[in-house]
Amino acid sequence: MTKSFVNIERPWSKGLTLAASIALALLGGCSDDASPSADDEVGETDTETTETSETETETGESSDSTESTDSTESTDSTESTDAEESSEESTDTGEDEGLSCAYVSECVEDCAGDQACADACAMEGSALALEEYAALEDCAIECLGDEACILTTCVDLIVDCYTGELTCSESIDCAGMCAGDAQCAEECFATATALGQIQADNLEQCFSDSDCPPNDLPCIEQECGGPLGDCTSGTADEAHCVFITDCFGLCEGEPLCQSYCLAAGSELGSSEAEALIECAIDQGCQDEACLMMACGESFDACVSGEASCTETFACTEACEDSNQCEESCFYDASFAAQSQYQDVIDCAVANACADEACVQANCGGELAACGF
Repeated sequence: MTKSFVNIERPWSKGLTLAASIALALLGGCSDDASPSADDEVGETDTETTETSETETETGESSDSTESTDSTESTDSTESTDAEESSEESTDTGEDEGLSCAYVSECVEDCAGDQACADACAMEGSALALEEYAALEDCAIECLGDEACILTTCVDLIVDCYTGELTCSESIDCAGMCAGDAQCAEECFATATALGQIQADNLEQCFSDSDCPPNDLPCIEQECGGPLGDCTSGTADEAHCVFITDCFGLCEGEPLCQSYCLAAGSELGSSEAEALIECAIDQGCQDEACLMMACGESFDACVSGEASCTETFACTEACEDSNQCEESCFYDASFAAQSQYQDVIDCAVANACADEACVQANCGGELAACGF
């Protein structure tokens, strides 16, 4: 039986529509015109069918008569079209068609105990959404509906319910197709990853803190280039251990926030972060000095890797203005490479270098130590 159990406010949900509008403007925007029309889809099917038919005619055995050939081509074309239509129908009517667990949860909450209303909400959810919601509901029942218990014991299930698989950029593209429909846009962000939602919130927060008018794109790019790059560049779609632990530290002990941070990481990043956090808690560490002393192995695994100095520069150059990506590149380097990399950066800054020629002219020793 579907019922409301607690009013859960999704972390990083504030201002997502605003973040979408900013990023969409900078990306050139998306509109309903970007959606493939029925004519476009038919045209693509016809092209594929024609190419298939021509290939089969050229490579097939010769027919004894023109009628036989025409019949074969007609059959092949029909079968190809039928197969494509069947595939499209399978996709359109698959078991995961429907709205997200987050939508179901909030819809049920709005029903305020009306069982018929709650059942109607469930009818709109996908199979996965209903599975996630049922797991969360079971956990809530075990908590006897106590909100404090739910927000402690059921946090991982809440994160599962309120996140999906879209990146920040993909969720923005999705929202851009919503033609101003707020519920549609919220559904796009409900199906974003934990990291995607965090990045969208960071972008919104940066915009709110800036003095940029909504349509002043140069200002937004200048003031919020890093958060915008994190969201839209495609170079920061997985979080590094350092990002996760920094995020975790900002949660001030709030379990749901902490669970979101851990869910934001890559498999390796989350594993390294969990090991370091567990050690920090066991050892009662409150600062980096304690972590280095008491949790040396897990600390080193989190904040260093094996990349060389030159590999680190190549990595950061591919980041497309994403601060998060650049941070990941830096902490994937060995400690020696990190020091060499920082020496080059410090020298460039000290000499007010704005181009490579300046760096080469003034930082030859640092570049040589790096391996250039």
